[in-house]
Amino acid sequence: MGRAQSRKGDQVEQTLREHQDHLPILGLLPDLSAEDIERYVALGERGKALQREGDLVNAERMYRAQTGVFPGNYQPHLSLATLAAQRGEKKAAVEHLEQAVLRGFRELLRLERSEAWTKIGRPIGYLDLVDAVPAMQEQERNWPAWDAFVNTTAPDDLQQVLQQHAVAVARIEELSPALGPHLTDQWTRLLERASASRLETYVQSCGDADDIGPAVEYLVLLYADGPLGRWEALPRGATAHLERASKLLLDRFPESERRPEALMARALVLNMRRFDGALKPETLKRLQESLEEIVSTHGDSTVAAAAMVGLIRTDLESGGMQAASARYGALASAHADSATWADVRDGLGQLALQVGGLPEFRVTDLEGKTIDLEALRGKVTVIDFWATWCQPCVKEFPTLQKIDRKHGEDVVVLGVNLDWPDDVAPDDLREWIAQRELPGSHVQDGLSWDSDLVRDFGVKEIPFNVVVGPDGKVIAVNSHGKGLEKTVRAALNRPD
Repeated sequence: MGRAQSRKGDQVEQTLREHQDHLPILGLLPDLSAEDIERYVALGERGKALQREGDLVNAERMYRAQTGVFPGNYQPHLSLATLAAQRGEKKAAVEHLEQAVLRGFRELLRLERSEAWTKIGRPIGYLDLVDAVPAMQEQERNWPAWDAFVNTTAPDDLQQVLQQHAVAVARIEELSPALGPHLTDQWTRLLERASASRLETYVQSCGDADDIGPAVEYLVLLYADGPLGRWEALPRGATAHLERASKLLLDRFPESERRPEALMARALVLNMRRFDGALKPETLKRLQESLEEIVSTHGDSTVAAAAMVGLIRTDLESGGMQAASARYGALASAHADSATWADVRDGLGQLALQVGGLPEFRVTDLEGKTIDLEALRGKVTVIDFWATWCQPCVKEFPTLQKIDRKHGEDVVVLGVNLDWPDDVAPDDLREWIAQRELPGSHVQDGLSWDSDLVRDFGVKEIPFNVVVGPDGKVIAVNSHGKGLEKTVRAALNRPD
């Protein structure tokens, strides 16, 4: 191992040790009064207002005061990092950012593309944080360990567990304005796993108790609020716990209201066997049967969307794109009008475009022209999501200009701008586009990352684009530079 690699590894290990010190510890919720929470929130709001007004000195005072009230939330540390970056203070920006990252901030790439951060580029300390984030995410994913809780004595009854759980949930909710979403989620997960561990002890020790049925249901429900809500690989250590709980419920209480969650748990457990090699036909069949029962019989359950995502992804892996597209089409026909379907597309991300095609949309561009799917038919279309502050997006403009010069009559460029109108008004945006001779029609719906287009297209970061054929079918997702040029030429059936 080279000296640079060794230094990088040592830095990541040090960061992980410091990160672990910021993870919640059971029984040690922050001791904040209602007045503390109110002051913390007020300081943050005042800091943001001052920052918008350009008073960076007093904005910094507000954010520092926030950390004095409660240092555990990453937001004031991130705000201090942004202020330092605006002033070109690289060292201070990285130091504040490190504190934010240790407390759960993860959107480094999006921060890097912000107008403030582009002033300082990618300092060495910043790159160390980028290297450490995946390891920190894995650390959080496996924390607390599923076997971390030791219960030597079973609870007296189910009610005792529920009452203690409810008191802790209420306290976390009370603290949430100061904790922030990330830390609130961490505390909630810690509490759920601790309560689930106590319930497991109760179920195993008191199997003939009158309330054992509701105890098992609640145990599965606690698990359902965690890994069951998404179709993905389970955290290490979770498989055995989910398998025990789901098997107990399905075997002893097959008519339970929590049956869909138990079926989802069983499907996820079966899915984990693919990591030991290809799924055996009988395992694949049981997995698909579990998911299909959820969709067909429990379509209004909290795990229905995850089950649909699981079916599509399983078909893709076992039968290829044609099988996945067929499954997607069948599910869309049956559920496209339900609120669940939006969650399905979100869960699939970019895959939704590849197996299901473009979502229906109708937008008005900056010139007042209405554009929908029908208006795009007959030509190759490049739908490009971008923002003025996103330097990688701007670097893609020459590629779009080159495509327009060579194939302008046969290619449509539709830009979706994610600037907030308060930052770049529509008139200013039109002028900005004209000055850079950016081709195509451009949409600014004023909602930035909250736009329906962002959600429906599964956009997680920009630049992001989709190439659509004359027949309306998706040809490629997120193709850039020379790859985008090649994709367009292939769609037009033109040689290099």
